[in-house]
Amino acid sequence: ASSSTSVHVGSSILQASKLDVDKMRNTFRFLLGQLSQVRPEYKLVEYDKMVLLDQAVLHKLYTYQILVKEHYNNMEYSKVCLATLNFMTALSSSYLHLCKDRLYCDGS
Repeated sequence: ASSSTSVHVGSSILQASKLDVDKMRNTFRFLLGQLSQVRPEYKLVEYDKMVLLDQAVLHKLYTYQILVKEHYNNMEYSKVCLATLNFMTALSSSYLHLCKDRLYCDGS
């Protein structure tokens, strides 16, 4: 879509957008909550010593970063929004769900 294209907005679109924003907000809330527990003595884990699940999500983050940079360079802002929403949804539904299990089961 170009900057001169009209965008139709209705109550269903606004409701769907609200749900998407709420999902992203909850994901950020969980991530920030986990960061608040990090102490100065925390030591970073080397990539090759990470659990395979953590390595996989870092790879997804890397590919997301490349995709979003390309969309920004092409001024495709709607695609940036869609890619971000897709990444956040995938992160929340799989990785963070499994991390919550790891936190509650392992206690670390």
